[in-house]
Amino acid sequence: MKRLVSKQDLEKKSRRNKTIMSFGLVLVMLLSIAGFAFQGGQGNSNGDGNVEEKVTYNGVDFSLINGLWVAGVFAFIYNPYEIGEFLTSAGGEISVVDNYEGKVVYIYSEDIDSESEVRGNLGQIASRVNGACVEGVKCVGGFPLKNCEGGDPLIIIKEETENSIRQENNCVLIEGPKEGLLPLTDSFLFKILGVI
Repeated sequence: MKRLVSKQDLEKKSRRNKTIMSFGLVLVMLLSIAGFAFQGGQGNSNGDGNVEEKVTYNGVDFSLINGLWVAGVFAFIYNPYEIGEFLTSAGGEISVVDNYEGKVVYIYSEDIDSESEVRGNLGQIASRVNGACVEGVKCVGGFPLKNCEGGDPLIIIKEETENSIRQENNCVLIEGPKEGLLPLTDSFLFKILGVI
């Protein structure tokens, strides 16, 4: 007979698995960047793990390395040309990278890939990127409860029907259908880094 597991235990296990996957993706991104740095950015298109393709967008060079678009110390799943329709979804004023530099940034995400993208990139400039719980959502894992009125930067990534990136006080809300969250997240990162 199969052992009964409480809903709370299932949620805890799910959150733990998501965290492990998140750190795994961040590790892959960081190793890809390190590999690029040690190879001096020189490569070709022969599939030997070097630069597969290069594009320039607004004066920023992106190199496709091991499936990631690398620009300096930052790595993305998409380049700006690939997410053109999502770039217009990033309307309104969004904080620039200086608002995250050296600070503890909190993140609540309903999409593990988007969370990993934020952690991997903002982790390069923030002092830390920590998980958070937001009001109105049942959270497991002992994350601190954060809201848009607090002093710490908070990034909320949620599934919604419409694409949207907006800032409310100290929060950035990235919202869209499941399949659009990762391109929206890259669009947000491009915006705060001054690429778009």
